[in-house]
Amino acid sequence: MFTFLYSIFLGFFEVFPLSAQGLDTVLSALLGEKIPALGSSWIFGTLLGSLLVFYKPALQAVKGFGTMAAAIARGTFKWRKASGAQIMGVYALLCALPLLVMLFVLQELGLGSGLAFIGLMLFVSAALTFIGDHTVCRNTPMTDMTAGHCIKLALFQAVSLLPGLSRTGVTLGMGLNMGFKRQDIFDFAAVLTLPALLVLALWNVSSFAAAGWSAALLSMAGAAVGAVLGGLALKGLFKKDLLNVAVVCGALAGIATIIYSFVR
Repeated sequence: MFTFLYSIFLGFFEVFPLSAQGLDTVLSALLGEKIPALGSSWIFGTLLGSLLVFYKPALQAVKGFGTMAAAIARGTFKWRKASGAQIMGVYALLCALPLLVMLFVLQELGLGSGLAFIGLMLFVSAALTFIGDHTVCRNTPMTDMTAGHCIKLALFQAVSLLPGLSRTGVTLGMGLNMGFKRQDIFDFAAVLTLPALLVLALWNVSSFAAAGWSAALLSMAGAAVGAVLGGLALKGLFKKDLLNVAVVCGALAGIATIIYSFVR
């Protein structure tokens, strides 16, 4: 039961703009032991839950990518005439590629495991989202995304693997800061989460079997439930223009973690 409930927690915050990895490390420090996340099983569950919540933009991106590939094969494709779905599909895939490099770097060097660092990154995620949501006129459609925008988002997507940084929060914050429409960048952040989760899951796939199939499937089911709840909560915040709720939660979590790192 604990595995199931904790996987719900991880799945929820992997979709919600707060770092599941960072919060997992903080809770492990508070409890004095490493809480078992059962390898990549909860990541597979989060991927499944995210697909259930964000299937519309995901299908649009896949369809756009497919029609673009067909047009390229026929020799009729022109980038300047690409649809929004085609642009979203291509850029979501490109933005996920730097994750591979960053995963290797973090695994080899073991960077960013201290609580003070994680607390700082939780606060930075909240700050990026707040700045993007309050300081820029957001009227640029996704069809106006350029290669420069893609490169910036890709770099921040890779950096967001640092413990405490939220991939969803960083994508939302940077996209809003670039002036893209709220709904467009929300859909893009949702689609971008999917290849990122797939990369993470495949990177740790060996730990899935090592955890034991019964426990791993229980973790996957819990994470799927958490991702659905997190996705619906994030949708609700966007519709009601209450993204500040996530910002405040992230900032408070970051400040509390920094304080705890010095007083424990």
